[in-house]
Amino acid sequence: MLKKVLALYPQHVPALNLLGRIYCEAEQFAIALPYLRTLRGLRQEDPGVAYNSGLALLELGRKPEVPENFQAFLALAAGNAQRQWKELRPRGLAGNARKVSSSSATAWPSSLAPGPAETES
Repeated sequence: MLKKVLALYPQHVPALNLLGRIYCEAEQFAIALPYLRTLRGLRQEDPGVAYNSGLALLELGRKPEVPENFQAFLALAAGNAQRQWKELRPRGLAGNARKVSSSSATAWPSSLAPGPAETES
């Protein structure tokens, strides 16, 4: 049904959002990414879209693109008092930062770098 909605109205934000989240939850990140990219263009101020885009890119191994999305998430969520965003910043992102190799062309900000206790696994 959601794909039918998008066939009629390709920029339907609720349908894009739901499909992106469904495919991310199902760990089908390659399918989720086009929906998330379209949504990111339409909802640049939404921290959830930036986070999910970063997560999908990370899981797909597209490491050079990951920091930009997570940095956007941090910037957007910084002033957002909603509990869901407080739980993801910055500790929640530290685990994802470890997945990106240290040889990545883009350096992670210190707020994303794993702490000493997190690197002793």
